Amino acid sequence: MKRSIKIVFAVVIYIFLAVCAVRAVTPSGSFVMEKLARDEVGNIFVAGNSENDIVVWQLDAEGTAYGYYRCKREDEKADILCGYDDGRIYITQTWKQDGEQKFSIWETVKTGRRFSRILQGTIENDTQFTDIRINEDGIYLAGIDLKTQEILRYRYRDSDKDIQIMRYQTDYIPLMVGFGQDGLYVMSGNHEMYYIEQNGSKQILSALEEMVVLATDKNGIYWQNAGSKDINYLFYNGNEGYVFHDIGYMKDIEYASGTDSSAMLVHDPDRLVIVGVSGRETVNGRVIETIMLKPWRMVGNAMLPIGMVTLAYIAVWVSFILIIRFIKNKSRLLYQTLKAISGLSGICLVSMMAIVHFQENGTYSGLILVVTAFAEWLVVMIITMLFLGHIWKNVDVIITWMDRISRGEYHIEGRKAPDNEFGMMWTALERMCRKLQVQKYRHDEVTDYLYQYAPKNFELLFDKESLQLVEVGETRQRIVTLGMISIIDKDTLLKGKLQKQYMQYVNKLMELLFSQRESEQAIFLQNGSNLENVKVIFKDDGEGESAPIAARYSIKCMEALLGQTQEQYYTTPFILLHTAEVNCGLAGGSKQVYPYVTSLEMETLGSYIDRFKGSGAKIVVTESTWQRIDDGVQGRYIGYVSSADRKYRFRLYEIIDACPQSQKLGRLKNKERFEQALELFYNDDLYLARSAFADILKECPDDGISGWYVYACDEMFNGGDEADRVHGLFEE
Repeated sequence: MKRSIKIVFAVVIYIFLAVCAVRAVTPSGSFVMEKLARDEVGNIFVAGNSENDIVVWQLDAEGTAYGYYRCKREDEKADILCGYDDGRIYITQTWKQDGEQKFSIWETVKTGRRFSRILQGTIENDTQFTDIRINEDGIYLAGIDLKTQEILRYRYRDSDKDIQIMRYQTDYIPLMVGFGQDGLYVMSGNHEMYYIEQNGSKQILSALEEMVVLATDKNGIYWQNAGSKDINYLFYNGNEGYVFHDIGYMKDIEYASGTDSSAMLVHDPDRLVIVGVSGRETVNGRVIETIMLKPWRMVGNAMLPIGMVTLAYIAVWVSFILIIRFIKNKSRLLYQTLKAISGLSGICLVSMMAIVHFQENGTYSGLILVVTAFAEWLVVMIITMLFLGHIWKNVDVIITWMDRISRGEYHIEGRKAPDNEFGMMWTALERMCRKLQVQKYRHDEVTDYLYQYAPKNFELLFDKESLQLVEVGETRQRIVTLGMISIIDKDTLLKGKLQKQYMQYVNKLMELLFSQRESEQAIFLQNGSNLENVKVIFKDDGEGESAPIAARYSIKCMEALLGQTQEQYYTTPFILLHTAEVNCGLAGGSKQVYPYVTSLEMETLGSYIDRFKGSGAKIVVTESTWQRIDDGVQGRYIGYVSSADRKYRFRLYEIIDACPQSQKLGRLKNKERFEQALELFYNDDLYLARSAFADILKECPDDGISGWYVYACDEMFNGGDEADRVHGLFEE
C-alpha cells in the first residue's frame, strides 16, 4: 500500500512538472499577429506577442502551421518588426526604459527554434521604426524621428559591428516609411506618396486622397484609402497593378513570387489572409483567424520539454535513492568511490579558495590561477582514475569467467575474494559453478543412459530440446518421411551356426547406418524386439524437406551397404520410404517408458518387404514421397499395392540410382518399355504385356519386378474370368 501511494505521488508530481514545462515553452492562446515576413518559396512567418514571449509562427504557402520560434520579449510594450533573409529570421524590438528609448536585434540560431540577440543599443527619443530589410550589405531599419519629423535609415553590419545612421529632412509630416527597391517610400500627412533615393533626392509619386496605410515589399507598393477594405497594389516600375477587393484593414503585407500570392495581416477582426494572383485578377483567398499546429506536430513540439523534465525528474529520483543507499551501505563500492571523489574535490576547492585569496591580494596573476586550476583538475582526474582502476580491476576477471561459464566451463579457479561487491559476486560464481558441475554430471549420466534405450533425436518430434522434457503420455501428430531398412536375414540369425560372427557383421552394418551425415537429422526406432527391420524417421517442418533428405540418406546407405554385405550371410539390403502423418508419443509410467511411432500405412507396406527384397529392388518409395523428392533422382513407376481390405492403394516407385551400375544402366535403358508394358498389363492386354516384360527380363535377368509381371500375366491368362483379376503388385 505504501509503495502504491509513493508511485501515485511521484506520477502526479511528474505530470504537474511536465504540464508546467509544456506550458512554459508552448505559445499561449492569446497570440496577437503583428508583423509578416516570407522566404523565397513562399513560407510565411507571422510574428506577434504572446503571454510569455514574442513568437514567430512558421506556415507553409497554404497557411498550414508546422513550427514556431520563440524570442525573449524585452518589454511588455515593445514594438516589433520581422524580416527574413538567407534562411534566418530577424526580430527588431524597440521600447522605453528609464527615460531612454532602446532597441535590440535578434536572429535565429543555426540549430533549434530560438533567437539570439546580436545587437542592443539606445536610439534618439521618440524614434519610431516602421520597416526592416535584410540583404548581403547588412540589416536596414527605416524610421521616423517624431520630434524633428526627419526620416531615419539605420544600417548594421555584423562584419564591422558598426551602426550607420542617415537622416533625411522633410517639409511634410511623414507617417509611414517603407523600403523599396533602391530607396524609401514615404506616406505623408496630406496623403501624398514620396520616394527618397539613397542620395537624399525626393520626388512626389502621386497624390492619393484619403490614403491611410502604406506598405512595401521587395516587389511593389500597397496602400489603402480611408474607409475602404480594398487594398491597392502597384509594382515599382509603375507599369502594372491591381486591387485586392474587400480584404479588410491592412496591418502588414508580403508578396512571394515563388507562389504568386500575397499574405496579408488585417484587423477588425485580426486575421491572416492569403490571396493568390492570376494575371491582374485576384483569386479568392484563405482566411486564418487562429494559428494552431496539427495534433501530431503539437505532440512533436511538446516532446522536448517533456523529455527534459523526464530526464531531470529521473536524475533527482536516482540521486535521492543513491544518497539513501550510500548512507545505508557505507562499505559499498559506489559509496567508496563517491567518498574518494568528494574528498579530492574538496581539497581542490580549498586550494582554489586559497589561490583566489592570494589573487585578491595581488600575489598571483590570472594566468597562474587558470594554470593552477587546470593542473588540480588533471591531478584529481588521474588520482580518481587510478583509484577506480584499483577497485574495479576484478571486473575483467569476473567477466572472463562468466564468459567461460556461459560456454559450459564450470571448473572455476580458487581466488581470494575482496571484501566488497566483487567478492560477493566471486563467491556466488563459485557456488553456482559447483552446483552446475553436479547438475551437468547428472544430466550427462542420465542422457547417456537414456540414449542406450531411447531413440536419439526422438525429442525432435515434440519440438523439445531433450528427451527428459517429453512428458509420459504426451502425443503428437507429425508429417514425416518414414523408412524401413532391412539388412538382416532372419533365418541366418536364428539357425546359423556362426551366430556370433553374424552379430558382429550386423553391428558393423548398423554402425554404417548411424554414420551417414544425414543421420544427425534422423530418428532410429526398433521394430518391436527383433532386428529384422529398422525404422528411420525424418521430421518434416512444413516445407516438404524430409523426403529429399530421406532419399539422399537412403541412396548413400544403399551404396555403402552394397559394398559391405557378404554373400556368405545371404544378406540382401532393402529400404522402403513413405511420407505420411504418423502418431508419436511416449507411453509408460514412472518405472519405464516406451517411445512409439504408429502408422497403419507402414504396417501394410511392411508386409511386402520380403517380396521386394526377393525381386532385387534396392529402394522403393511411395507416391507421397516421390512427389517431394528432387528432380535429380532417377526412378521408375513399378505398380501399386493394396491394403488388406483393398480400401487403399499405394503407388510405388523404384529408385534406380540406388542399384549397382549394371542394373542401373539396364533399368534406365528399358524404363520406357517397362512403362508401356505396365500400361498393357493394366488394360488386360496380357499377351502383349507378357511379351514386353519377357523381353525386358531377357536383357535384365536381375529385374525381379519384370519377372513377377511375367508370372502374373501367365496366371491371369490361365485364370479365367476377367472380373476376378487383381492388378496389384505381388497380389495373387
